[in-house]
Amino acid sequence: MERLDVDLLMELQYRYPLVPEPYKEIAERLKTTEDDVIRRIARLQGIIKRIGAYVSFRAVGKVSALVAARVHDINSISERLKLDEDVSHCYERDHYFNLWYVIKSRSKEELTRKVEEQLMGCEYVVLHSKRTYKLSVKFDLVEGISRSPPELLPEKVPKLEGMERFLAMIRRFPLSRRPFREIGSSLGISEEDVIRMLEKLISVGAVRDVGAALDGDLLGFSHNCMLLIHSDMADEICRRIALEVPEATHVVLRETPRGWRYNCYAMVHSRSRERIDYVVSEIVSRLSLDEFLPVMSRRNLKPGVIR
Repeated sequence: MERLDVDLLMELQYRYPLVPEPYKEIAERLKTTEDDVIRRIARLQGIIKRIGAYVSFRAVGKVSALVAARVHDINSISERLKLDEDVSHCYERDHYFNLWYVIKSRSKEELTRKVEEQLMGCEYVVLHSKRTYKLSVKFDLVEGISRSPPELLPEKVPKLEGMERFLAMIRRFPLSRRPFREIGSSLGISEEDVIRMLEKLISVGAVRDVGAALDGDLLGFSHNCMLLIHSDMADEICRRIALEVPEATHVVLRETPRGWRYNCYAMVHSRSRERIDYVVSEIVSRLSLDEFLPVMSRRNLKPGVIR
């Protein structure tokens, strides 16, 4: 990959501008032309899963849970899970529970029923999300590890009513010189209104991570670790990881069903196992953790999923 491609992917992830001509501004930063930027983005499709905004599942009235299951025919079950658009982050992991995935639904009850159908006859635990402190999957292509700015997501996210068309349009921006004008034209509103609405939704936590979502597997980020932590001060631990560990992409506080102790979860991605081991050791040391378990991935069973 050319160095300019790397620089472009970094700009698209970390500094996507909410302005009428975003690719012109990016081109000026990279000392190239707007046409060159757009051509390169078109060529990098696949590595770039989408350029758009992530819409919080809570903003559209959904709940989320992490499911950990012990399955024997993992390939057969994972093939079925691939077809469910509410399933993401589906991995085979190095643990007694060898299948881990995230699922969303309209209610806890509906989610529980779906998991029962998906994993009939299997041993599993459903770990409902209580609060998401950080969710920002960005890849530092120079350092070879996931990295995103410190953040603390709001505890409550407003539910967005009557905005289905707008939310559908902003999940994937059109690849054009003026993407927000195209979105506005489709919705019958101005370019300025699109940008203003995006900024408003970002400010209340309903929309975030505007820019490029990349396929980490295609970029060599084949290692990821889910760090499971038990603490009586789980809220403080989650807050500190979200604010002090830039390598963490997900930081979530989860319910603990009977027989399961871990309540804080953090994810790190890297091109090397050694780098992940180092980051995990730093987290453990900095936070003086006593009870924790790093769970490494073996296979990504649903690659290319778009949040």
